Amino acid sequence: LEFSDLEHLCLQVLTEPSSAETRIPSKAAKDFQHQFVEVLVDEYQDINFVQEAIIQLITRGNNTFMVGDVKQSIYRFRLAEPTLFLQKYKQFSKDGNDYGLRIDLASNFRSRQQVIAGTNYIFKQIMNEQLGELEYDEDAELKHAFPYPQADQMEAELLLIDRSASEQTADDVSEEVEELEREQLEARLIAKQIKALIGKDGNGRARVYDKDRKCMRPVTYRDIVILMRSLSSSAQTILDELKAEGIPAYAEMSSGYFDATEVAVMMALLRVIDNPDQDIPLASVLRSPIVALTEEELARIRIADQKASYFQAMKTYMRQEKRDALYEKVSGFYDSLTRWRTRARQGALSDLIWQLYRETNYYDFVAGMPGGQQRQANLRALYDRARQYEQTSLRGLFRFLRFIERMQDLGRDLGTARALGEQEDVVRLMTIHKSKGLEFPVVFIAGLSKPFNMQDLNANVLLHKSLGLGTKFIDTKRRVSYPTLLHHAVKRKLRAEMLAEEMRVLYVALTRAREKLFLVATLKDAGKQIQKWQTHLQNDDWVLATDDRRKSKCYLDWIGPALIRHRDAHPLRERLQVEGVQAGDVYEHESTWRVSFISAGELDQKEDLGTTADEEKLLRLKKGQPINEESGKQAQVDAQLNWTYPY
Repeated sequence: LEFSDLEHLCLQVLTEPSSAETRIPSKAAKDFQHQFVEVLVDEYQDINFVQEAIIQLITRGNNTFMVGDVKQSIYRFRLAEPTLFLQKYKQFSKDGNDYGLRIDLASNFRSRQQVIAGTNYIFKQIMNEQLGELEYDEDAELKHAFPYPQADQMEAELLLIDRSASEQTADDVSEEVEELEREQLEARLIAKQIKALIGKDGNGRARVYDKDRKCMRPVTYRDIVILMRSLSSSAQTILDELKAEGIPAYAEMSSGYFDATEVAVMMALLRVIDNPDQDIPLASVLRSPIVALTEEELARIRIADQKASYFQAMKTYMRQEKRDALYEKVSGFYDSLTRWRTRARQGALSDLIWQLYRETNYYDFVAGMPGGQQRQANLRALYDRARQYEQTSLRGLFRFLRFIERMQDLGRDLGTARALGEQEDVVRLMTIHKSKGLEFPVVFIAGLSKPFNMQDLNANVLLHKSLGLGTKFIDTKRRVSYPTLLHHAVKRKLRAEMLAEEMRVLYVALTRAREKLFLVATLKDAGKQIQKWQTHLQNDDWVLATDDRRKSKCYLDWIGPALIRHRDAHPLRERLQVEGVQAGDVYEHESTWRVSFISAGELDQKEDLGTTADEEKLLRLKKGQPINEESGKQAQVDAQLNWTYPY
């Protein structure tokens, strides 16, 4: 049974079977009504119709207390229904009426005034009942309540990467390449900002308030989080860029386990132990650090027998008279393989895996590679998963491998093993959904120019909870299909709901920051984009035009027009090159912003790798020649390596 099945079964238990249209509480429901003095519901904005029905059946109608913030309802994909909250929000009054009493908890004890004012400034302009399902008025806006000590440069920042100056035009590159380039550029910009915040030896320009010690202290990596709408495609790119800049970073991913090199190598070794007549896994193991053969050596084995399987070719090579270095490597591996195959038929699979780690020294080897801690955690997870598998009725290496293969055939993957504790000093990378309920001193929100995922709206049949089915009309004679009026209506309604959800996701992202907020976006053609935003300068209303907000394809389409009207956004207005364009009086607001443009070319340039002497050393290292390097740590290293126990 899945969670939703349990919900429906619960509803069955609480409902009288005879009641078809109106739900009549069953005896069980009435027992609960007497039993519970009060029913308290948290996160009420994320409730769905089934859960609401359950609450109605176990309460007496006047003993329910609900807490929630509809602006943080971001679980539409789990059928969360924010209208249930909104209905009560509108019906209940501040003084209490027949429906109930409404208490507004507007005070925010999390964020600095700059973060709160910046969030209010944007949402005052983009959220209302037409789009956003809620009026962002005085009752709905955030009110600053925590007295942070005074600090410099804490204003919210919008960092725009300008790609219009880059050599490649948009027509030259595919969408995927463009997406990858955008992620790389944003990651490099974020890395640059993080290095400036942290500074050399941790003496950066930024200081944050420590709520435990009640004082200001320098920023650490642990204080920083990078939030994105989704991580599936971009996490690895961003992690690689940050690591290249020497910034420790970590992302908890739901995929990528079987793609990790160290797991792939061990899986190949297990496949060879199960059946050595598999050429690709065998070649993988021979090429890996476990045996460490070169391409040339692999070719020499194949030449020994060009028609048989690679395993047979290896055996043929070993029967030759030649006793060279390659023979030593191959015969050593063959003897180990024979021993491991016997062991696989006799003992527990998890014991075999741990024996492989010990005998091949591969577990220790990966610890010395970049991200060694994570790699070892992945190998430990393979051992743990084998142990868990053996606790079922299925046993043995063959069945374990088939189980993994079936998983991969179904397109399923496992998340990389968790290698870090909560207190590790690393920059965290997570989705906005994962960050809900958490808070961080410094927040970077990246990928703001990435288009919303609207794929669901392209289906031939659309379904809406109140409008019903919207289908396309199919003319079988002419062999064409076209959308019906109902299809158009359902699509329009679903799109509006989806945009309202995306708006709430943005709200959750902005309100994660305690002290410093960075918004990062990439502009393909800055001039053209800002020209579009310029039209909003003539708008005298606080709220942006509904049609323009509806046409938005990404978060930047809301943030840009909102910020171009701010007094601090002169870098945006300067780019218009229009005489006398000023921010109107109506947009005077307490928030402070800093808008910066960074050209893509600036981020493309890698730092100079050093002098010709360094290049010479690199060449010598590549050729395997020794280099003479004077080091102040020489004596310390010698002392530690040559140390003997004095007693």
